[in-house]
Amino acid sequence: EKKDFFERGSMVDEFLNIYYQSKIDGRNDAMDIIMDRVQALHSKAMEAGIFGEDTLTSLFRALRISKMYIEDYAETVDKGWTFLEVQREVNSQFVTPSGVPFILNGFLDLIARDNHGRLWIWDNKTTGGEARFWTDDQLQSDTQLPTYVSALRQEGIEVFGCVINQLNTYDYKDESKMIQDRLFRRGEMFHSTKAIEGHVKELALT
Repeated sequence: EKKDFFERGSMVDEFLNIYYQSKIDGRNDAMDIIMDRVQALHSKAMEAGIFGEDTLTSLFRALRISKMYIEDYAETVDKGWTFLEVQREVNSQFVTPSGVPFILNGFLDLIARDNHGRLWIWDNKTTGGEARFWTDDQLQSDTQLPTYVSALRQEGIEVFGCVINQLNTYDYKDESKMIQDRLFRRGEMFHSTKAIEGHVKELALT
C-alpha cells in the first residue's frame, strides 16, 4: 500500500467506495468491511514502518467522519436513490477544435439513479473546513464533471446531472460542533448540451 493512502481524504474516499459498493451488493455490513480493511492496512503499514502517530490520527479522523456519514447522514438523505456502479472508468476519445484527437481517462466515484429514474454521476470530495464547501458558483463553473457527462453520452448513457458529495474532515475538538450541516453538504449541477460541449473544448485547450 502506498503511504499517501493514509492521507485523510484518500481514506474517506476508500471507505465511501466500500459503503456504496455494499449498498449495490445488497449488504448491510459496510462498517465491518471497512474495519477489516483498516486492520489489513494497519498491519501492512506497521511492517513497512510507515505507520506513525500522524498516520494513526488521520486514520481515526477518517473513520470517525465516515462512520457519522454512513450511520447518521447517508441512511436518511440517500433514500430514493438507487446506486448502480462505484469507480466507473471513463475512457473516451475527443477531438480538439483544431482536429487533434485526445483521450479522456478517469474514474467516476459513483453512478446513481434518482426516484424519477434519472441518472446522475457523483463526485465525493473532502474539505478541511465548513468554509471550504463549494459555493453554487463553483459548482456551476466546474469543467471536469460535465466533460465526464459528455464521455458517458458518447457511450449512449444519458446523464441528467452531477452531484458533488462533500465531507468536512476538519478535526473539531468540541464534538458538540460536529453537526450534519457543518460536516456534510451536497450540491447539484446541470448543464445544457451546448455548455458541456464548451467544457470539452476548454479541456482540450488546457
